[in-house]
Amino acid sequence: MKIRLSISATPSVELRYGVGWNWADFLGSGGFYARSSIYPLSTPCVPELHDEAGWRALMATLDDLRPGFIRFGLPPDPHAGGAPGRIVTDTVHLARLERLNEWAVRNGCTIMLDTFFIPACYEFPVPPGVSDGRNCVNMAAADNDAYAGEFIAPLLRHVLVERDLQAVRLFNPVNEPLIYGCYQTPGNQPDVFLHYVDMYRALDASLRRAGLRERVQVVGIDGVEAAQFCLEKLDALGASLDPYVDAYSIHFYFELFDWMTPPRRPFPWKHLRDGVDRDSARLARLCRERGKPLFMAEAGTFAFGMGHGGDPAGPTRHEAALLAAETVLRAWNAGVAGGAFWSLFNSNDADGWWATVQIRDGRALPATHPYHTYRLLSRHARPGSTAHPLVSNEEGAVHHVHGTWLVGPESSPVVILINDHFTETQTVELALPPDCGAAQWSWLSKDAVRIDEPPRTLAEAGSGRLSAELAPMSLNVWRPAGARLSQPTETR
Repeated sequence: MKIRLSISATPSVELRYGVGWNWADFLGSGGFYARSSIYPLSTPCVPELHDEAGWRALMATLDDLRPGFIRFGLPPDPHAGGAPGRIVTDTVHLARLERLNEWAVRNGCTIMLDTFFIPACYEFPVPPGVSDGRNCVNMAAADNDAYAGEFIAPLLRHVLVERDLQAVRLFNPVNEPLIYGCYQTPGNQPDVFLHYVDMYRALDASLRRAGLRERVQVVGIDGVEAAQFCLEKLDALGASLDPYVDAYSIHFYFELFDWMTPPRRPFPWKHLRDGVDRDSARLARLCRERGKPLFMAEAGTFAFGMGHGGDPAGPTRHEAALLAAETVLRAWNAGVAGGAFWSLFNSNDADGWWATVQIRDGRALPATHPYHTYRLLSRHARPGSTAHPLVSNEEGAVHHVHGTWLVGPESSPVVILINDHFTETQTVELALPPDCGAAQWSWLSKDAVRIDEPPRTLAEAGSGRLSAELAPMSLNVWRPAGARLSQPTETR
């Protein structure tokens, strides 16, 4: 059957930040993620500052991937100076952030600064018996006003004013709070949800007093999956982050292709049609009604490995990379405003094989399937693009072809299509808009066999239609032949 596609006249979302990666700079630095023996995090994954060849390879990698968004994980403990308002500023982490900022400013890339957890010196003491022997103990700040006024405001003043890192335009304080032990109060006193909202009140007040609130947008919740998002729980408690935040963020890890049987590992699995098309669309709509965008701060997958007996190298498999890419594409169609894959770097000896690229001995070593799959999205889904879902005539409960028509900031169209059928080629035909007069299109494709395929020519099939056969388990990008990638715009 030929699958006929039409372009939704109404865009689902503006990809204000485009597509990018997480840069977790704290691997190997200790702190929260080194409190357990299962997270030794001792292998370096980011070049040392004196490694000029490594940094040249890193910057060439960024030039190739063209991320529009990077979430930079800054470990808080090395920067807490031991006295109120004192910040340690001569750390390797801030030096690397400054180098990244130089690239980001030149290339119109937004950096979200994320401290991931509360500095130990501001935490509630860990009550006896709270730790389960793993890595999930992260206590809230005992005094939100002290934490915000003495640590966060001075830290952001140093980053935004003293160093003038202009690409840093977003800030999130705590990674994945309120879910599995990240962010607790002793015996839930005070109530952890109310204390979380109070932390944002204190952040907002401290940043306003410091004259920084106009320089940085504040992000809230940073939750895992729409079904676990706590906006409505906060509403039921009579509390809201809306007065204090500019955006909400979400993570995706437990999605499945619509045709998949859920793995036996005990995770909250959701087929994409449920977890993204339905739940995330509803959440994105709720955020828009509050005047806040929803974007993904992390995107990955546990379905093909990882955790509870899974294959730690599972994220490097082609199926895993395509599932993460399809999650991102369908999230755009659901109204999620762009975001970042997990992760750009990883030592690959902690928490699975998540690195998109590794820098070793002055060379970039791409992770074959993640690098080339995610690269197609990051290079073509540019910041400021609007996403128009592609509507198909596929029949049955499971659709295998999913796509988006992207209109870039320079009005240059890009078509992104995924065929997630495991074995069958799918024939598709796309009806072009009346004003789209390009007779030939450039076609890039990534599947389980083709790694970095040269562009092919896709000719118009007549009557304003494009027709092609999509290989099984493939990600495809079409753009008018001869059209250039949009040029980066410096951050202002």
